[in-house]
Amino acid sequence: MSEANIDNTSLAGAAAAYRRARPTPEEIDALAEQWFAAAQALAEAKKAFDAIDDVGIAMVEYFGTVPPKAENSRRLDGKFTVLTVTVGNATSIDEERVIAVRDALRANQFEPIFHNLFKERTRHEMVKDAALAILAAGMPKRLTETVQKLFSRCFSTVKKAPSLKVKRLVEKPAKTKRQRPAAKALPDSQKEA
Repeated sequence: MSEANIDNTSLAGAAAAYRRARPTPEEIDALAEQWFAAAQALAEAKKAFDAIDDVGIAMVEYFGTVPPKAENSRRLDGKFTVLTVTVGNATSIDEERVIAVRDALRANQFEPIFHNLFKERTRHEMVKDAALAILAAGMPKRLTETVQKLFSRCFSTVKKAPSLKVKRLVEKPAKTKRQRPAAKALPDSQKEA
């Protein structure tokens, strides 16, 4: 595959071709240059999008009206479009203060009220070599098998999409125009002839 064959319209075909034959270093460099150019274009497009988004939000916040039954939104109607800005709220819980409330209620024999205020959730993370820990626990064989089965149901593995990282090893030299070599000077003996 040559550099000319790698463009937006034939990327799928190019990927399939590379599965058949190893690409040359030149083809790898050409693809990397396209990747850098696309990454730069994406960054520029993101910057332009963010600027337009900021203008749109400011416009709607200043001129928009609150639609019925949507107190967290403002809307601005165009002839063919409607711009809506919605402001959401995120609530974060300070775990230390929650525990202080629970302890105060517990100390005064009102702990059941705590469960009307907060729902306790625990998040678990798998420990490295967890499967080996089951075997090393010294449990009876039947219990070990049962725990292994239960443990295997506690998680699922999802394959992530492949990602490409491209790194420049050296800066690509800038293209320069080739100058034609100067005409060779003729020896004196040939000049007079």
